[in-house]
Amino acid sequence: MQEFQCKTFRFTGSVLGKAARKTIKKKYRSNYIWIGDKASDHRLEGYAAAIMCEFPKRILGQKSKGIPLAISTSSLNEIENDDVLLIDPQKELITTLYDKSSNHNAIFVTARCNCACIMCPQPPRPDAEGQNDINKRLIQLMAPGPDSLALTGGEPTILGNELISLIEDCRVKMPETRLLLLTNARKLKDLSYVDSLASAGHPKLSVAVSLYADTEEEHDEIMGVKGAFKETIQGLHNLALYELPVEIRIVIMSMNYMRLIKLADFIYRNLAFACHVVFMGMETCGTAQENLDRIWVDPYEYRKELLEACKFLNQRSMLISIYNHELCVVPEDLWPIARKSISDWKNVYLDVCDECNLKGQCGGFFASAIIKHSTHICPHKIKSEVDGAS
Repeated sequence: MQEFQCKTFRFTGSVLGKAARKTIKKKYRSNYIWIGDKASDHRLEGYAAAIMCEFPKRILGQKSKGIPLAISTSSLNEIENDDVLLIDPQKELITTLYDKSSNHNAIFVTARCNCACIMCPQPPRPDAEGQNDINKRLIQLMAPGPDSLALTGGEPTILGNELISLIEDCRVKMPETRLLLLTNARKLKDLSYVDSLASAGHPKLSVAVSLYADTEEEHDEIMGVKGAFKETIQGLHNLALYELPVEIRIVIMSMNYMRLIKLADFIYRNLAFACHVVFMGMETCGTAQENLDRIWVDPYEYRKELLEACKFLNQRSMLISIYNHELCVVPEDLWPIARKSISDWKNVYLDVCDECNLKGQCGGFFASAIIKHSTHICPHKIKSEVDGAS
């Protein structure tokens, strides 16, 4: 989700549309936002808005045309045809809501949440405005959609039936897209709501649930809500009753890394229906940054615990992955399951990574890692056969 500052003119509200760098037929232009350095009158007529990198005084003066105009203060070279953009005149911001070339697209369902996680990278906003109308329109503009799409927040299930409606829209417009709902599963303790979720009928819907500990005390402390553990476990079992595919996500921090093997054992004994278990590194921004002294642990320090937990689940034929970790802090035995999982728009590498032979395979860092990252980052250098013989 890239953002670009801009100056806006003639907007009466936010505008959502597909990016167009080539001329679109007039009957389709209302769905498009023209992008270019300059534009003639016939190019602008009928478009939802126009974005330019120069100030076109002559066109701006033709108020009868009424085309909302945004002047970008930065390069827009990364925006491609059919990306979906939102222009917000109040914030004077252009946001890419859908990047057609990316593998990490998501719909931000809501900024509200029913938890207060100690390491949340995007703290919830109780007073956040609803996104439903924008998101329903976004789904229409995305169609036929990407290979995969996440529904995220905040906590999406807070929207109740509005979330079900969004999933139904995805079923109609994007039935071939793999849809991943990210949730803490607390609301899914309500069996009737899980029934509605399943009845939405998207053929490729799966649910990724956050689980941070094998004990009520530790999980609830991390989630910031008493009773969250019981509700999450009940929600997981309700999903299993409806045979909805379940992924379990574990963010590793100082408060839980010593119990990773016990958590793995708990998952196998109580949640063996899970189709995927993911061990995740922290994104050190938002609430996580505020609590860094309390929750930070160098990923290198929990290599043993991570290896043992992964081996335990692998030996029991459970599918596992590692997200948000650099290869140089992960035991080599686990490299095959370390994924490039960080969204491309916030994925960075340190200068020292330029010397590494494995940079192309490595997941790299969140942009926030500039603030805090492992002290054991080092380039991996493999000598070629020629070098070895010399």
